[in-house]
Amino acid sequence: MPTKKKSAATRRKNTNEPKRNPALRPSLDADASKHARLLNDPCYAPLCHPIYDGADGGILFRAEVDYLLYVTATSTCYTMVWSPGAVGVNAAGTTASNLVMTYADDSFTAVPAYNGNVYQSPGATFLKANSAAATCVAACLEVFWNGTENNRAGIISYGNVPARTSIPGALVSADALSQPCTYAERVPNTKITLKWRPSAGDQITTDPSADTPGTELAKRNAIAYAARGIPIGQTLRVRLVAVYQYEPRIGTGVVHNHARAMSNNTFEQVMNYLDKIGDWTSMAAGIAIRAGAIVAPPVMGAISYGNVRRFAY
Repeated sequence: MPTKKKSAATRRKNTNEPKRNPALRPSLDADASKHARLLNDPCYAPLCHPIYDGADGGILFRAEVDYLLYVTATSTCYTMVWSPGAVGVNAAGTTASNLVMTYADDSFTAVPAYNGNVYQSPGATFLKANSAAATCVAACLEVFWNGTENNRAGIISYGNVPARTSIPGALVSADALSQPCTYAERVPNTKITLKWRPSAGDQITTDPSADTPGTELAKRNAIAYAARGIPIGQTLRVRLVAVYQYEPRIGTGVVHNHARAMSNNTFEQVMNYLDKIGDWTSMAAGIAIRAGAIVAPPVMGAISYGNVRRFAY
């Protein structure tokens, strides 16, 4: 029996039907896509202006620092709370923009004494001397084991936390800081990577040469880690990378530059674009953005990539 041919109208209708549900394909314009890529890869993605509210703009640059954390004869715990958007956290008082604390024991109840070690954020010296206003565009933290493989031991908890979780001079135990952190794993044989997830408050520019008050920190996000059970005498190496947008201070001889992203998207849309695929801030979530496309790697071993949504482009 011959097959009935479809009418021309039916063929045209089928041809024009979308192949995918548009609701599952978040759409960003070119400038917003660049910012999403930079948030996901602060170390190597091309620099771009952020999709922030307002039209201030500025000059872009990427900065990096690498620290071998201070260690004492009895130190077994390390913590860090770093708020890249609050570039002047304690700038006027200690010429530093982030706080690192080490502890002398693994107590789950006591609060070991803060040893007073304060380390600068990447680009902090330059910003304090040359910037009248600055905003962080993207940032990430990498933690490396610095000892021998035979001595590699301990647990590291890490994640994005409110910047008010810890302020310079505050006493907080490694156990307490580990509680709000999203991830926890054994000290890695390669590295732990954690990307900064800016909050709405991180869009606000700040003066890097002035202290950031606690009320301002409450509006911003920080990246943090807490390491416990490190063998006595062993150290951790920390790499911090940040991309900033700044306006030059008067007297530096640099011309003000109000270049900015000319996007029709909003900051919220950029964050929704990333959040629709899961927690992109850590590779523990199995998320990567390559060449502008969102890729979710296959499930391997006992690792679960729950609620990961794949997009085809």
